[in-house]
Amino acid sequence: MALYTIYAYQFKPLAVQLDLFNKERCLEQRSELMSQKNKIFENIIKSCIFTHRNRQLSSQLLFCSDEIIAFKLANVKAVHLEQKFQIKTTTDEPSATVLIYNDANVQRIAIEQNKAFTDTGVVIRILKKAFNDQLENEGLSITIKKEYKEREFWDLINRNSDCIKMVRFEFDYPNLPRVSESVSTMLKQASEAALSAKTRLEFNSAEKECLNIDESNEQIKGLTQAASGSGNSVVLRIKGMKKLQKTGYTTKTLRFDDLEIQANNVEDIKEIFRSLDE
Repeated sequence: MALYTIYAYQFKPLAVQLDLFNKERCLEQRSELMSQKNKIFENIIKSCIFTHRNRQLSSQLLFCSDEIIAFKLANVKAVHLEQKFQIKTTTDEPSATVLIYNDANVQRIAIEQNKAFTDTGVVIRILKKAFNDQLENEGLSITIKKEYKEREFWDLINRNSDCIKMVRFEFDYPNLPRVSESVSTMLKQASEAALSAKTRLEFNSAEKECLNIDESNEQIKGLTQAASGSGNSVVLRIKGMKKLQKTGYTTKTLRFDDLEIQANNVEDIKEIFRSLDE
């Protein structure tokens, strides 16, 4: 079974000049566009062209069924071989598997960890560029960020419980229910109405005091769940430390059996994805 790194993705409507005389209709069109975002994304993936270092990469769609999309993405590498004391250069195209759970309530990407690419972050940059090139024509953009473990935040808090001077949460445009439901309705609605690409919520202590942050605070707990589940780092200022501390260094991973992928075993793949929320 291969190991996969987990990323979360979210969509945002591109900013357009609102017609002052027909503002309500413009907002309705934006809402309608967001309701179709996952279908638009699915159609784009089927015909996407991926490039890396000015080269077009080979890709193969394995299947697209019931909100699960699977494809392989190949890298182009130069290989130097020695035969009879002569060095010959040829090309190798190792591939990594990409799994996308394109349910509007999930929106997760799993990238296979192997030697095809130096790390999964390289694959994400390739995907993000290709997806945004196509989504722009539809009036949308996409952000893709690595999910991290919620425990990372609380471990940092507990190690410095009496020294927290500032905590800053940052969120992308809110359209992923499993994340945005943890954020207050007021904050979500304000971000949507303002078409905010980034929304920050910052807590600061008085000059000679420190913040009281603990796991019994349901509001902070919800914000932390939303941040880790969307891959947005939380920034902290800790008394005695010159450098700001932040979360996002841990990685969420899953194991998928290549045989299940080759067999288009959609339900088993979904079940593995769901295990992240248990």
